[in-house]
Amino acid sequence: MDGQKQKVGENGIALQAVRDINIGLRYNEVKEIFYDLFKQNFPNLVNAAAEEAQKNVDECFKKLACRLIAKKDNIDACKFSESNTQFLLNDTIQLCARKGSKIDIDSLLDVFTLTLCKNTSPILELVSEQVLSIFPRLTKEYIDVMTIIHIVTKVKFDCLSIDGIYKKLINAMNLNRSLSQDIGLYLDSIGLVSKTTGVFLPYKTFSDVYSIVLSPEEKIKEKIRIEYPSVYQVYEYFVSQKLDCLIPTPAGMLIALMYMKKLGLGDFDYNIWIH
Repeated sequence: MDGQKQKVGENGIALQAVRDINIGLRYNEVKEIFYDLFKQNFPNLVNAAAEEAQKNVDECFKKLACRLIAKKDNIDACKFSESNTQFLLNDTIQLCARKGSKIDIDSLLDVFTLTLCKNTSPILELVSEQVLSIFPRLTKEYIDVMTIIHIVTKVKFDCLSIDGIYKKLINAMNLNRSLSQDIGLYLDSIGLVSKTTGVFLPYKTFSDVYSIVLSPEEKIKEKIRIEYPSVYQVYEYFVSQKLDCLIPTPAGMLIALMYMKKLGLGDFDYNIWIH
């Protein structure tokens, strides 16, 4: 490119990236800067590895371009000239190239896009950046666990719809597997949960929130088992896997909320939850 510059067309958003390359919002221009970054970070890949990495990055290009176009009215163009955004973009590209389908690229790009939005609060932007740094150490299992912890300890649904929502949650997860005994320590070490000295009592909390006047706890459990079988199944898993001593951090909540939104469990305003 002449002088490493391109002209930004009408309605384009200027993206300042490494080596002072200016690029617009259009797909081909976004693709060019991505490939430039890709080649700088992966110069020695050959044969199958090179083809796989290029395929991963190309998929990343398409998905990010779609997000930027869809949210163009809410994108803060000034952030593209900030070094922080450039580093986040570069890290996102590298992660997509290396991991491909082994990570949830859609969620990764949703988090990155969140850092660019005008209505993202300063604290939510910081939490989003933290989540981006954690992403290489996340698996589907950990996202499932974070979602269970968050939904049980933090979220209140309408009493008439709660069992249907929990059923959707169950259908997206594997509640038959046993978790590692150290999963709480691991999630704590990467900043997704905090360990509590006590335990969270889901059945008692359910009866308090939904005004079920029963005691002792075994009677409450039996009522929930009969009337809310999906809630009961998640609660039993929550307790049996010793997740009841963990509470989500803001980063953990954001991961859970984004996954819940992906599952169609609600359209959450992240700024309300993380403030």
